[in-house]
Amino acid sequence: MLLEKNGFIKIKASGNQRLKYVLLVHPTAVVEKLRAENKVDLHWLGTYEMRQIETKEQTFEARMKARKSSETQTPKVVAMTTAKVVNKKKASA
Repeated sequence: MLLEKNGFIKIKASGNQRLKYVLLVHPTAVVEKLRAENKVDLHWLGTYEMRQIETKEQTFEARMKARKSSETQTPKVVAMTTAKVVNKKKASA
């Protein structure tokens, strides 16, 4: 399949079913990979980038920057006593 060959989907077979599971890969990741391998026509790439702007889709670089910043943030920890107090307030309401 062309979509699988180019990396837009990943297929997992199960038993005699060739298409049991299909994973959709984010298009910006695939386009970036194809661009790095010089497999994308520049005219097509320009059209794709214009469509990204129209739909307000993040660029690959913006997605990676957001991912990196979310990985470096400290997870929020809530004490169990606080959670119990919140639950008591809900129960009495």
